[in-house]
Amino acid sequence: MQYLHLLSQITVNTSEIGEDADQIQSSQGGTSFTGNTEFLIKNIHFFSDKCIQEDQRKKLLNSEESGQRIMIYQFFFINYLLSVCTVDVVRQAHKNAGAASQSAADAKNKLIVGERSISQRIFIILLKLLEALGDQELNSQIDSAIMNRVESLEKFNEEKKEDGQGAGDAKKGGLKTQDEKAPKKRSSNSATMTIIKMILFNLDKLLRVSKEVQDGYTASTGVADRKKESADVLTHKLQTIQIDEDQLELLVKLLTQHEQHGEIVNKVYECLYNVLEVSRSISQAHSNIAVIDMSKGLLQICIKHSSIYQCENAFNFLHQLVLISDKYQNKQDIEFSLTKIKPASLQGANRTGQAAEDAQGK
Repeated sequence: MQYLHLLSQITVNTSEIGEDADQIQSSQGGTSFTGNTEFLIKNIHFFSDKCIQEDQRKKLLNSEESGQRIMIYQFFFINYLLSVCTVDVVRQAHKNAGAASQSAADAKNKLIVGERSISQRIFIILLKLLEALGDQELNSQIDSAIMNRVESLEKFNEEKKEDGQGAGDAKKGGLKTQDEKAPKKRSSNSATMTIIKMILFNLDKLLRVSKEVQDGYTASTGVADRKKESADVLTHKLQTIQIDEDQLELLVKLLTQHEQHGEIVNKVYECLYNVLEVSRSISQAHSNIAVIDMSKGLLQICIKHSSIYQCENAFNFLHQLVLISDKYQNKQDIEFSLTKIKPASLQGANRTGQAAEDAQGK
């Protein structure tokens, strides 16, 4: 019921968002999305804490089946909530920062000194959710709870079929043998794999909208104007995201632990690529590049995935890192070295593009 109530509040509070939202709010005296942004963030924190805090997890997972389902629902719900609201929340937070810088006396839009950007706060939540799913006991219990639920529903459907058609008809209709009912190993379609994919999807969406906000702001303002802004205002106008060594290590672990799951590996590299993108254009986030540079584990597995597994996303990330990092001085030599591990699919695409250019030149 808590989840349904929150969703109804989100629907009501965000229904006015659109091209003419300002006119609607001024004419009706309605709530601005400033308040709704905080409402959403508070609830995101509230529900994610239930997934993140170890004592909360153990309490629910050691309870009856209904309690275990609540734990699972919370993981799915927080990711669904983020998938629905992240883009609007980040865009609105950017607008609120602009209003705050124009009217310092406006208490409603006033920025708190040293406060993280909305993007940073959501980023931390997503990485903590990933950290929680690094608990193998938690993963096993989540998958077991889901499998038990599926088996219960299948058993109910089989019994219903038996009652309606008789045991003989039910057998023809596909009753499972003892072997078929044996527990299944965790696969890429398991509950925990699905949750991890959802988290990575939301992480990628967050990084993309943060980059969109940054590009829009830098395109509309000059360097001189940006220098006049305080660091706190810029943090929120640019929706700065910073990654530390522990957070990066979580993503590297995903690459090593889920090498057999291509969808997860590719999405992790897309996220890492977008971390570089949100870091290269603003000085506030240049430290991200240094953090990534220092990870030997990431460099090693990235080379492995590029050369042995022919992963295009791994190579694109590595190539981008080399181009923007100060660690690699002789760019031409590095570029040449990278061609040795470049996936064949990318080399073929380059040859095709070059042939087309030569044909046009003739």
